[in-house]
This record gives sequence, C-alpha cells and structure tokens, in this order.
Amino acid sequence: MLGAVERRTARNAAQRERDRTRKQKEDAIAKGEAEARDRTARIERRNVELAEMLIDRPRLRERRGDVEVALRTGGERAANDLVQQLLEASDRPRLFPRSCVVSLEPHRRSILVRYELPGTSMIPKAAGFVFDQRRRETKEMTRKESELQGDFRRVVARTMVRALADVFDVTPPELVGTVGLNGYVADTDPATGRPHAFVLASVNAKRQAFEEVILDDPVLDPVACLLRFDARLSPRPFALQPVLPVVRFDSDRTDQFDLAESTETAPATASRVDLLAMSPRDFELLVKRLFVAMGMRAWATQQSRDGGIDVIAVVEEELTGIECVVEAKRYSRLVPPKEVRSLLGAMVDRNAHKGFVVTTGWFSSESYDFAGRNRLELIDGKRLRHLLRERCGLDVVIPLRKAPPGWSDRDIS
Repeated sequence: MLGAVERRTARNAAQRERDRTRKQKEDAIAKGEAEARDRTARIERRNVELAEMLIDRPRLRERRGDVEVALRTGGERAANDLVQQLLEASDRPRLFPRSCVVSLEPHRRSILVRYELPGTSMIPKAAGFVFDQRRRETKEMTRKESELQGDFRRVVARTMVRALADVFDVTPPELVGTVGLNGYVADTDPATGRPHAFVLASVNAKRQAFEEVILDDPVLDPVACLLRFDARLSPRPFALQPVLPVVRFDSDRTDQFDLAESTETAPATASRVDLLAMSPRDFELLVKRLFVAMGMRAWATQQSRDGGIDVIAVVEEELTGIECVVEAKRYSRLVPPKEVRSLLGAMVDRNAHKGFVVTTGWFSSESYDFAGRNRLELIDGKRLRHLLRERCGLDVVIPLRKAPPGWSDRDIS
C-alpha cells in the first residue's frame, strides 16, 4: 500500500500530465485559430487588392512623350514595343499575368490590344476559414457557384477598365482616340485538352467617352462601366464561356489585329455568324446595330433592369423623335404568344409609339393577329437574316434542326 508521500507524488505527476495535456490542447487550438485567421486575412487582402485596382494606378501619362519619340524615330514597330513594355510593366495585383500584344494604327488614331486577363484561380474559392475545436481541424467556408461567377465577372470587367485606362494614359490623345481591346484567359480547352485563349471580354472604346468615367469613385460598378461602351462581356466567365470578339486577331500577322464584327461598324466577313451561338447580350447588341442601320437612333438597355425591353429605338422627326421598344429573342423554337403580348405592357408603360419583337425563331398566327391589332411588328429569323444581309452586310446562319412552317431549307443553312 502506497504511503502518503508516494500518493502525493503520484497526484502531482498526474496533475502535471493533465496540465501538460491541457496546455497542448490550448496551444493546438490557438495555433489552429491563428492559422484560420491568417488564411482568412489573406483572402481579405486579395479581395481588397482586386477591388482597388482602379484606384491604385501607375502614372503612365508621364511616358506619352517617350511613345511619341519612339514613333518618330523608330516607326510603328518601335512605338508598339514601347507601349507593350509599359503596359506589361504596369503595377497590377500580385500573380496577375503580364502579357499583351498591341498594334498602333496612327492613320486611324486607334490602337488594338490583346490583353491577358487573370485566371479563375485569382478568385478565392472560400469566404474564410474557422477552426473546429472539437475535431481539431480547419474548416473552409465554401462559397456558392453564383458568387464565384459574379466576383470573377467583376474582376474581368475591372481588369478591362483598368487596361483601357492604362492604354489611354500611355498614348498621346492626338495619336490614339480609340482603343480596341480583347481580354482573354489562357487555359486548357476541355474539349481538346489543348491550350486555348478564351476571349471573355471585348470592347471598342473612344477616349472622349472614357474620360467621363471617374475611376477613383469607390461606388463605380466595373461591369456597368464596361457595358456602357457596348462591350461584350461573358455572362459566365468563371466557366470560361467566350464571347464573339469586337477585335479579331489576324493569324497571318502575329503582331496585328483588325476589327471584327463590331456591334457598331463591322463590315461583312468571310465567316458566317451563327446567331444561335451568340450570347443573349451579343444578340441584343446585334439587333441594336440593325435598327441603327435602318436609320434609327438606338441603344441597348442595361441588363437585369430592362423591364422586358432590350433595345430602345428612336425614329428622328423634324422636331421630335418617335420612340419604339424592341425585345430580342434568341430562340430556336416558336416564340410563345404570351411573350409577344407582354411587350405591349412595356410599350404602354413607356408610352412608346411602336414595339418590335425580333427573334431567331418564329411566330404563330395568333401572335401575328395580336401584333396587327396593337402596333407591334414581328421579325422572325427568316426575315432577320434578310435584313442583316441587306442593311448590315452580314451573312448569318440560324442552324435550326428543321425548317419551320413557311421557311425553306436555305433559310436555316
């Protein structure tokens, strides 16, 4: 039987062991919580860095004179090389790519730019981290797919606006009045397993309009800012869904670009545009372009706030303008009569003179009867192809599986 001294010694040893175990547990918890805080802080720093990209900009205007000297002494090639060098060296968030190709066109007062965007890895996949004391492990607070899409779309738009600012800053106004900009992400095409450049945004912006933007305003919405210039911006950039470029790379001249099917000024091209492959926004901008070509003043409405209207078109009269509202439906099927009827409400709400429903699909006799009674005009895919060819010089295709009633096989091929 243990004596009093031995028992006291054993109790003290047991207490020391409990204290040591408790201290190890407390240390493990403190370490785990500190690690979770540190990882969360890194996410917050990344988000702040991305958000302040338009506020914290380099002073590139000081190099305009160098660009002029390079052009005067070395020609377009030397000026291109210098502008490219300055853009690639421009301060950007850490881990951003540093690749671009430029082509000055002094005779047009324009510059065309192919600009690499940050990849999806720049967007934190977690909202933060917490330490689970019971399981002794760090847990990631995951984010929804819709949040990642929205955040990456804003990063793409913010990067494009920042790139426009840098290009306008570094080039003299008398040399460059317009910037054509393609933003792409270099990734692997899952369909082929090969490297591919996914164009996620494309814009043709004029200096005078861009100078009206207050980039330092903290409430500036980069997506709304980019779309203000009729840019094409992927609706799902996180999924690498590309857009039809406004600026097209000329593969025969690796340092040059030319204007592709811009929503404003594009000529006809050898390749045929597949209307069903367009994004809904691109189709709206194409419809807007058609109404401009038909002699109207037109603009596309802001997405998500259009009230059922995609384009506003105004017929200019001597003293005033007659407003028309347009709904663009990129369909491969019959447009339901209820969607035709719904435009009437939007037309009445705006007190518009007339309404148009433009689609790649087709309408029923019920829709045509309703339209005839209510100052609505319906333009189906067959007529749309004809108008785009006649008014815009565009040869487009609507690859439906089967020709709808009243169409021929030539109308879908």
